[in-house]
Amino acid sequence: MAPKSDATSAGRAIFRSVKSPGGFVDQKKATQARLYGELDQHIAPDAHVDVGNTLRTLQDLTRSIPGAASTSSVLQTPRLQAIARSFLEDVGDGTSLPYDAVRKLRSMVGKELESPDLAPDVKIGQWKALYGSLTEDMKGATTAAGPKAAQAWSRANTYTRAMMDRLDTIDHVVTKNGGPEKVFQAAMTGTKEGATTLRAVMRSLPIDARKQVSAAVLRRLGRAVDSQQDDLGEAFNVGSFLTNWNKLSPEAKGVLFNGYSPSFRMDMDKLARVASNLRSGSQVYANPPGTAAALAQVGGWTSLGSSALAAGITGQVAPLAIVMGTMASARGLSGVMTSPAFVRWLAKTTSMPKGALPAQIPSLRQIAEQEQNEDMAALADRLEAGAK
Repeated sequence: MAPKSDATSAGRAIFRSVKSPGGFVDQKKATQARLYGELDQHIAPDAHVDVGNTLRTLQDLTRSIPGAASTSSVLQTPRLQAIARSFLEDVGDGTSLPYDAVRKLRSMVGKELESPDLAPDVKIGQWKALYGSLTEDMKGATTAAGPKAAQAWSRANTYTRAMMDRLDTIDHVVTKNGGPEKVFQAAMTGTKEGATTLRAVMRSLPIDARKQVSAAVLRRLGRAVDSQQDDLGEAFNVGSFLTNWNKLSPEAKGVLFNGYSPSFRMDMDKLARVASNLRSGSQVYANPPGTAAALAQVGGWTSLGSSALAAGITGQVAPLAIVMGTMASARGLSGVMTSPAFVRWLAKTTSMPKGALPAQIPSLRQIAEQEQNEDMAALADRLEAGAK
C-alpha cells in the first residue's frame, strides 16, 4: 500500500486530495457545471422564471414582528434586508426574472454555503432557505420547458444534492484544526461502531491517498504502548496489533481494506484468529518462564530470542508465531503489514508445520524485491538466519 505512511502523511493526503486544486471538490464542481451546462441548452437565457418562492422566503426572513417592529428590524441582519430590497427592485411590478439571472443568483448563494464566515452576517440556515427557494423556482421553469429540460434538471440537481451531502460529512475532517494528524484522527472517528465518516472520506480520495490512510491505520494498530516503545517510536507489538484490529468495526475494516486484493481482509481476520488462539493457549505474549526452554527443545530458530511466540505447552513453534515473534523483536518491521502480498504469504503459514517455513523464505524475498520493501527483505534475512 504505502510502507512509509503514518498519521501525518495520511492526514496530508486527505486534505490535499479533497481541498487542493484539481482535488475532490474541484472535480465534483466540474461535473456539476457540466450537468447544469447540459440543462442550459434546453432553456433560453432570457426565458421568464416565476420567482414566487424566493419572494415569499425573503419576505418571511425579513418580516417585522407585529408589536415589536423596531426591535425585530434590529435583530434582522442588514445584509439580508438589503438582499430582499434589491430582489424586489429587480422583479419590479412582476414576479419573474430571466432564467440566466436566477441561475447565477442561485450559484452565488451556493458559494456562500460552501465557504461560510466564522462571524456570518447571514446565518447558514437563511442561506439554505434562500438557496432552496431559488431551486424550487428553477425547477418550475425546467418543468415548463419540456421533458428534456426536466430530465437534465433532475440529473444535475440529484448530483448536486449528493455532492453537498458528501461535503457536509467530510467538512469537519478536512477543516480540523491541529495539523495533518488531527485530520487523520477525525477521519477515523466512530470506526469502533461503524464507518460513516470514514466511508465518505475514502470515497473522496484517489487510490494512492486511500492506500496512505489504510497503511497508516495498519501501522498504528501494532504500535507498542509507550512503556514498551523504542527511542524512534517504531516498536511493533503483536498484542497491540491484535487488540486494535479487533476493535475496528466490520464496516471500518471493509472500507479500509476490501479494495486492495480479493483476500486481504479475510487474510487479516485469519491471522488475528490464529494469533489470538496462540496467545490464549500459551500466554506467550507475556514471555512466561519456560518459553526460552521450549524454543531450545524444538531446535533452530533460537537466535530469534524468547520473544518469538512459542507454544510452551506442546513445545512446538508455528511459522506464524516465528514470523510475528521476529517482527516483534526487530525495529521498524510493522511496515510489512501494509503489504497485501505479505499478509497473504503470512496467512498461508497458519496451516503449515514448523519445518515448512524455510522453504517459504524465497517467496518472501521475491515479494520484497517486487515491492522494493526493505523492511520485508530484512525480515527474510532474520528468518533465514534463525533457521541455520
